[in-house]
Amino acid sequence: MKQKYRSIVLSFIYTSLLVFFMLIIFIVAVTEWKLPSEILVKGELEISGIVLALATIVLVIVTAILSIATKNLVAATEALVLSAKNQTEWDKRRATAEEWNRLRVNLRFPNLKRQIDEIIRVEIPTYDPSIDREDGEKALKDLPAHVRQTIDDRILGEGRKMRDHLRELEYFAADLNRGDLDLSTFLKRSHRLFLQQYEHASPYIDMRRRQRPNTYVEIFKLYTIVRGEG
Repeated sequence: MKQKYRSIVLSFIYTSLLVFFMLIIFIVAVTEWKLPSEILVKGELEISGIVLALATIVLVIVTAILSIATKNLVAATEALVLSAKNQTEWDKRRATAEEWNRLRVNLRFPNLKRQIDEIIRVEIPTYDPSIDREDGEKALKDLPAHVRQTIDDRILGEGRKMRDHLRELEYFAADLNRGDLDLSTFLKRSHRLFLQQYEHASPYIDMRRRQRPNTYVEIFKLYTIVRGEG
């Protein structure tokens, strides 16, 4: 494609130069070519008129060629732009797949919600894990202090193990959110896995976001998008 485009550009340049020289000849023929008046009086051939006519015909022909070359150049430019755009999109899809495949190997976060339920069951046998999650979050605040401390310790302990992987996931989510990677490719490949792993790690993510609202903001934004697509 690039070789063809280069040939068309060179053709356009050569044609433009030819038109330029013909235009010079045309101007010279109009302004400079003069014959003695006695020749014209005698009815001899009007050479200046012939030259002018020939220059005009050649100019028209070359102009038509230049018009065709211009159209070809425009078409080739559009095709080159489209090809570059398609190549860029393909590169983004490939980069997205490669980066996600690298990340997902370690994307096996512990199910902290399940662990919290297990802690509460042990400490409070009457705890009902089927309670609505929002009511459950409220209920956590009403737990005895030692139970809340046990839960917080578990969340922090497991969170330290996930921290490096969450940091990489944050960078990946930022690239997706900016459009540097292809979101549609990501959604087709692993949106369910991402939602599942986010839910597993959400107690730690929520804890960190309560402490520092700008923490894991890209992961949370991506989670909101993916959940909406689901």
